[in-house]
Amino acid sequence: MTPKQKAEQLLEAMAFSCRECDYEAKAKQCALIAVDEILKICVDSLGLTDLDYWQDVKDEIDAL
Repeated sequence: MTPKQKAEQLLEAMAFSCRECDYEAKAKQCALIAVDEILKICVDSLGLTDLDYWQDVKDEIDAL
């Protein structure tokens, strides 16, 4: 899955739970929080192998 596809998937998953509010902005914020947590795990415990992929996903979320 490309970073753009993963970003869209995360945003769609987060938007589902935010339909009653400004769901697009809230979904984006939730997806970015999730990716930030993944980035922390990559740095803290997994090493840097997945860091570039998840940073690309974060950039794609910002671009949506």
